[in-house]
Amino acid sequence: MLTKKTMLITIIVILTVGIFAFFILRERYGPEKITIKTEQGEVKITDITENPVEKLSMGGVTFQSTEDFLIEYYPGDQGFIIALLNKDTEKAQIAAEQEFLRALKINKEDACKLKVSITVPYTVNEKFGGGIYKLSFCEGGQLLKN
Repeated sequence: MLTKKTMLITIIVILTVGIFAFFILRERYGPEKITIKTEQGEVKITDITENPVEKLSMGGVTFQSTEDFLIEYYPGDQGFIIALLNKDTEKAQIAAEQEFLRALKINKEDACKLKVSITVPYTVNEKFGGGIYKLSFCEGGQLLKN
């Protein structure tokens, strides 16, 4: 019959191995990924649909939302919308683009393969309002300076 001390040591060893395995597997495999097919090839992104800020129509989700911007994803066309909500569009765009890369866990090259539309409501900034823009670091993109 096992003593209390032996049982306690066994439980500690099992828990330690389990916790170690969990962190090793989590680091190795990371969060769930979504594969987006583009004309330039596939891009694997973090599954931003798992814990959305808000669920939208057509299966869309808002996955980032601040006072300066919001970022939405629509799986039907595998497209992203970044809405800049700060009159200082340059500041909002820089922050939104950085958060976009961070949230999806991708680099700029892969981001440029994706269908991303940057918009600015007319009520936020008349100069850029109503336009549709690309990521500033992609071909044809620009930084929206006031």
